[in-house]
Amino acid sequence: MKILKRIKRHWLPIGILFLSIILAFFAAMSFEIMREVDPIRRGPGVTEIRKLSDYFSGLRNTNGDTPVYIMKGESPGGATLVLGGTHPNEPASYITAVCLIEHCLPRTGTLIVIPRAKNS
Repeated sequence: MKILKRIKRHWLPIGILFLSIILAFFAAMSFEIMREVDPIRRGPGVTEIRKLSDYFSGLRNTNGDTPVYIMKGESPGGATLVLGGTHPNEPASYITAVCLIEHCLPRTGTLIVIPRAKNS
């Protein structure tokens, strides 16, 4: 009986706590969905796809390992590196990197694009 009296007396705080737990669960679910990786279509200019762990083996089998897209032009020239996704809350660099991967056709030199530089 004492427990029921306590529950009746504190029903509002208990209800708010329960509602907060439910809201936190749904918020966590929405953040988990954000972790899904968007597919990137390989454009006609991409000559090779490697992994960042090919250059640094310490990243192999970790969340930090990410694809590296290499586009070589028909004639030799300089090389340019484009890093996207260095700040996950700023999507402009990621979108630019994906657009380059899907549409760029370099004529000379090499273009290296890492769309998710901070994949972890």
